[in-house]
Amino acid sequence: MNADVFLKKYGLPAMPTSIVIDSRKASAGCLFIALKGKFADGHAFIGKALEKGAAFIAGTDVENGRRDGAVFIKISDGISFMNEICYDFHEEAIGVLDLYGITGTNGKTSSAYFMKRVLDRAGIGCSLIGTVNNIIGGETQPAENTTPYSADLFAMLTLSAERQDRAVSMEVSSHALSEGRVHGLNFKGIIITNITGDHLDYHGSFENYYESKKRIFDHIGKDAPAAVNADCPVAAKLSAELKERNVINFGRKGAIKLTRTEITRTGSSFSYTAGGKKRRCELRMFGDFAVYNALGVLALAYGLGLDLDAAGDAVSSLELVPGRFQIVEKERSLVIVDYAHTHDALEKLLNSVKRIPHGKLITVFGCGGDRDRTKRPKMGRTVSRLSDIAIVTSDNPRTEDPDEIIRDALEGMPDDAVVIPERSEAIREALKMAGSADIVVIAGKGHEDYQIIGREKRHFSDKEEVERFYGRIK
Repeated sequence: MNADVFLKKYGLPAMPTSIVIDSRKASAGCLFIALKGKFADGHAFIGKALEKGAAFIAGTDVENGRRDGAVFIKISDGISFMNEICYDFHEEAIGVLDLYGITGTNGKTSSAYFMKRVLDRAGIGCSLIGTVNNIIGGETQPAENTTPYSADLFAMLTLSAERQDRAVSMEVSSHALSEGRVHGLNFKGIIITNITGDHLDYHGSFENYYESKKRIFDHIGKDAPAAVNADCPVAAKLSAELKERNVINFGRKGAIKLTRTEITRTGSSFSYTAGGKKRRCELRMFGDFAVYNALGVLALAYGLGLDLDAAGDAVSSLELVPGRFQIVEKERSLVIVDYAHTHDALEKLLNSVKRIPHGKLITVFGCGGDRDRTKRPKMGRTVSRLSDIAIVTSDNPRTEDPDEIIRDALEGMPDDAVVIPERSEAIREALKMAGSADIVVIAGKGHEDYQIIGREKRHFSDKEEVERFYGRIK
């Protein structure tokens, strides 16, 4: 939106220099939007924003007018206002980008990395926005949300364009779709990795969660390719509801047909057919889920008309997505750190692990606090069923009692389940138990280098705990 139209629409005397929702990011001439959150109210930080030179303040609890050197704007809904004004403010800058969205319960991060690699190798400079980190114009930045709030998201997209990237591969969460964080954006192509249910504490029901995922189709044109995992029953249902769309099903039941997979201690490989031609792909990553994530990206590449041989070479070259089936030790035991934090993700992870020749499978896991309680017994049941030894511990308890969280998980576990509430101790005990032929899986936190206890974020890394046990770090 050009400046004249923008100023007229919002009744502003001048263009803001930027739009922020964090007073620490405020600068001279910016618009600060005071949002009300679960634990903090942005209105309490208006003074901080003014100290940093904010020229415009918007909030539900302010009155229209000019004071303290700034223009105050009363709004009825902070989130809706933010989504709309941020899109309008950045629209012209981000219009040059091709956007690719990945949504699903599990697999978004790996798929986003695969997609970035395919586009980069095709000579299309690609930024990445997701759970582990954001890579904007070649610069890696820490990620706070899977899909940032629109004030931050659109600023990242503008920076991508300014740094001459031509595309963005981004994870699109159910929260983002429900809250309109991708307001106004149109994706050139999308991937639905799977839909198995999560965040029911937020969405209220699986039906609401499903509908939130479905909203990504509001952000693509009718002819834009949508790669959908046909082997996931719920995703297949979604595909069937969208017969008029350009859906490309992938999997053993898909048009991009998976015909064979193999998992070893060195990686994964799979064979598939596309366009009547048989192809094979070798991955440096492990597990059936890695195969499906790669296949989904290849299905989208096929729909976009990209060279599939080159795309296959690109996904084959990706060595590691942090915290996704990350092998931390393989000499004394095989030790794997993974982000799996739903029962479905744990089932896929552990079934893939069990295909690797091994003695005992020892799994350490926990459940996040202030999150969907209904999945905790399911997670416990899955880990107990698929592991020789199941150790339940703390994850990120947040404001919940860690012992209560563990008790919820134990509802799905047998009486002989091992309970070690302190996560570092649980990891050490698992490693002590393991012999040279055994596999230890440490699930739930993956790439995270922190643990949230109460409202405090403390440094903690599963990977570092393993390295410390084996004497590689102090």
